[in-house]
Amino acid sequence: MFGLLTVLTVIIFIAINLFLYIKSPGKPQRLLSKNGLSYLFYNRAEPGLGKRGLRKLKTFLLVAGISLGVFIISGVLHNAIYGLFEIEEPVFFSIAIASVVAFEVGLIGSLVMSIKGLSSKAS
Repeated sequence: MFGLLTVLTVIIFIAINLFLYIKSPGKPQRLLSKNGLSYLFYNRAEPGLGKRGLRKLKTFLLVAGISLGVFIISGVLHNAIYGLFEIEEPVFFSIAIASVVAFEVGLIGSLVMSIKGLSSKAS
């Protein structure tokens, strides 16, 4: 599972680099360069999304945040039940796996909406 998240993170960073390269094809920009990461996380850079786009962005961020909390809680409960009663239960383990998938969906969706909003504002 950790390997999958690592690969997913690398893919996201490559996608952001490609976005920055497509934005200005004359000069390739690195993610950690002056115009790379600072452009994406500049405190005044707001996504140029409409009400519907902002609602989608908020929904994706809520899904990511809630699923992260559910993952932590279900992992702790799974380990607590096994530690106390020494029985293997699949319910909280399955919830933890499902919440990782939901976290990935929320993370990727919010990144796509943010980049889409930044690119529409920039052009």
